[in-house]
Amino acid sequence: MRQLAKEEEQYFEEAVLFAALASAPPHCPRIRTRFNFNALPDAIPDNIVTKERTKATGLEALCVSLYKLAVPVRWEDTEIFFGRSSSGLSNIFMHLLDLLDDTFSSLILFNRNIAAARLKEYSQAVFDAGSPYTNVWCFVDGTVRGVCRPVQRRVHHKKRKLLGQQSIYNGHKRKHALKFQTLVTPDGLISHLFGPYAGRNHDIKMYRESKIADTIRLDSRFRGFRVFGDCAYGNDDVIVSPFEGAIGNLTAEQTHINSCMSRIRVSVEWSYAQIVSY
Repeated sequence: MRQLAKEEEQYFEEAVLFAALASAPPHCPRIRTRFNFNALPDAIPDNIVTKERTKATGLEALCVSLYKLAVPVRWEDTEIFFGRSSSGLSNIFMHLLDLLDDTFSSLILFNRNIAAARLKEYSQAVFDAGSPYTNVWCFVDGTVRGVCRPVQRRVHHKKRKLLGQQSIYNGHKRKHALKFQTLVTPDGLISHLFGPYAGRNHDIKMYRESKIADTIRLDSRFRGFRVFGDCAYGNDDVIVSPFEGAIGNLTAEQTHINSCMSRIRVSVEWSYAQIVSY
């Protein structure tokens, strides 16, 4: 009985809080910036219907998605808060993610206009940080994100495809993972994101299939500027990489260049740690 009374009291408090928030006027920040919280629902339809026939308003879908991304909880733990089943909440969340990806994927893949407008600033920042190059504007790399070991599936005997846990096992990191490719600029922004790929794939495969090199090469605004990557990426009119070979076989100048670029590259890739932290 005490437990039931406690739950009823919790429901009442949540209902009062929801009513107060619903009746409150929208928050208008005093300091205006390019980002407007009140404009977030404008890019979402007023009503959505998922492929599972779950119906919700655009504002509710936005609240569900933001809550899930901000708070590490299970769906069943949010049923009382949102007044929906865990399956319904999951449907709404996945539907909105697909909608946002379809609408804004071009901004995540690579926004050439923003990058092209800041090429000189980026290359100057890299040079000021200690780079011997005056035309390097960003750094390309593949990042490995660990995942749980998947359930074993039957191997397709005709095509011999790996359908089990081996397909996402990364031998270098010795864990099951998904891989993403990024272009990180000196201001810490990820200007390009491509993936996910199974953990067993090499960075070069992601680089080739993303066709980011072709995108940059065909844009005349990037002519003369270079992306910096590790030795596996090679050297061409788009990308430059460290000098290969044993330290004893490199000249003092080549060793110095590799050392300088290694330090700069590590500091720029701190953006990965920031994403994981939040």
